[in-house]
Amino acid sequence: MLNELRSLAGNLGAKLLLAFLVITFGIWGIGDMLRHNGRNVNIATVGDKNISLEEYQRSLRRETENVRQAIGENYSPEMLKTLDLPHHVLHDLVTQTLLKLESASLQIVPSDTDVVRRIRSNQRFQDSKGNFDKNIFEAFLRNNGISEKIYVDHLRQDIASGIIADTLMASVPLPETAVQTLYEARNQERTATLYILGTSSIPTAKPDDAQVEAYYHAHENEFKAPEYRSISYVSFTNADVQAKATVSEDELKGAYQERIDEFKKPERRVVDQLIYDSEDKAKKAAAMLKAGTSFDQVAKTTPIINKNATSMGKTQRDQLVESAEDAVFSLPKDGFTDPIQSPFGWHIFRVTAIEPPATASFEESRAAIEKDLKQKSGEEALNKMANSLEDSLAGGSTLPEAAKEFGLTIHTVGPLDRAGRSPDDSPAKGLPEFDKFIDTAFKTEEKTESSLVSSKGGLNYLLRVDSITPAHLRNLAEVKSQATANLQRQELNKHMAALAEDLAKKFSVASTREALITSDKLKISPVGPFKQSDQKSGELKLPQSLKADIFSHKPGESTSAYPLDNGDYAIAVVKDIIPADKSSKNDKALADIREEIGNAARHEILEEYTRYLGGKYAITVNQSLLEAPSDNAAE
Repeated sequence: MLNELRSLAGNLGAKLLLAFLVITFGIWGIGDMLRHNGRNVNIATVGDKNISLEEYQRSLRRETENVRQAIGENYSPEMLKTLDLPHHVLHDLVTQTLLKLESASLQIVPSDTDVVRRIRSNQRFQDSKGNFDKNIFEAFLRNNGISEKIYVDHLRQDIASGIIADTLMASVPLPETAVQTLYEARNQERTATLYILGTSSIPTAKPDDAQVEAYYHAHENEFKAPEYRSISYVSFTNADVQAKATVSEDELKGAYQERIDEFKKPERRVVDQLIYDSEDKAKKAAAMLKAGTSFDQVAKTTPIINKNATSMGKTQRDQLVESAEDAVFSLPKDGFTDPIQSPFGWHIFRVTAIEPPATASFEESRAAIEKDLKQKSGEEALNKMANSLEDSLAGGSTLPEAAKEFGLTIHTVGPLDRAGRSPDDSPAKGLPEFDKFIDTAFKTEEKTESSLVSSKGGLNYLLRVDSITPAHLRNLAEVKSQATANLQRQELNKHMAALAEDLAKKFSVASTREALITSDKLKISPVGPFKQSDQKSGELKLPQSLKADIFSHKPGESTSAYPLDNGDYAIAVVKDIIPADKSSKNDKALADIREEIGNAARHEILEEYTRYLGGKYAITVNQSLLEAPSDNAAE
């Protein structure tokens, strides 16, 4: 089954999409994979792990929206279908599950320190200054209906599987010939002459009313007005509420006594280590140390595998490999151990300093305690504020009344559609940049308020849908001029495409070109020199397909005809091929090519490894669910 999924990633577009999915997974983390509503329908099973239909649908919806935003105004449902997104999303989920199963099999267990570091560095949980904000983190957990323990457990699995992926995708040796060849191919330049068939030379007849009406009914989707909503909302930040929190001296001292265990510092030792890949090498190094050779000299002259990482710094007992804990923490200052085996090799440890256990004083701990108590007090005030606001609305208060009661400013925006645009198709004025604002607005019923929503930067908002203008088909009288113009454009495009195709066939015969230039009133425009990657050639922005065609022909040969942005069509005749200048190579461009080839090779290695894992862990897929229309499957 994995082979079938993997085969879907074979073409270039699919590989780019797959890379896009991997990047998105890394950015958003595992949060969206943790919520479950008790549904037990599974779309796939990998080993003893199930991939639920709900999880798959959530990932599919998220990636569909990501692709929609990446494509922008050129997006269309037809374009989305060509990407085969459902299969790629499932392929990504299967790959992630395989890596998690294998990391568990290899007993890769990231430390608590690694997990905490990953959480604190996640931008989603940071305030506007880039600092970790526990309130944002806890709001995320609440919104997703999960506990901190479950999140940490899943994140630990994610980090473990990432260790395998990072190991597989480490540096790959590259043939320099391939890099140089690709560089020269990309930096080759060409000149050409464009022969442009202009729309201005093509007469267009104005359609009659019956033709316009027929076009209108045949293309009703072009003339539909979307649903519009007018919205009012209030917002406040965690900081606004928490700034009012105060803590007394007695509360500080009481908290210090209650939490005294937190301020006890365990013994720490400054530790260095040498790691060898065999017991014999480690024993020889130990013998040198016992004979009086300095630790640093042994590190320089013996084949250690941690050349750039011999210092472990200040280390607690539980930060060492289990087999070394007793030996290291029984050493005197400047003492060293005999060789000790671990899953990473054979270690010799040295202790250069000992920091005895101690308990931080109240004054030393005051700042941390005060910060925690203020945060707790602020959280209580925040919860009280949120609950009171929602209770006030539930009790019959209007949004303006509730806003006045709590000293909040009410704002209005709209009418706007799901894309955040006004009826005149301009961006809606005053639209706030809150997380899921439009999504929340279009899920809330008319004349009702939403629940309180937590947004980025510790901001909270609540909105009310004041009015809804349903989606509707604009009447013909309202859009007659647009329908007339669209019909004329359609007919002109058909006529131009046919003329251009016929012209291109004739133009392939060099002897007929002069006569065609005159008879078809072709505009002549020299272009180049340019590279295939250049966005423009002179004043013209050539279609990528036309540039690719130019680079596939010899001097004197002509290309097919291609539409330009203004509706004209262009045929190119290749003039010169200019080889890349080998004497002025761009180091950055070469480095970028090495990275590109390396990334492609590393991703291929990862794909091969997951194919191996697909043979190790059984994979089954519910094809009926996978092939079901996404609209139906999402219900």
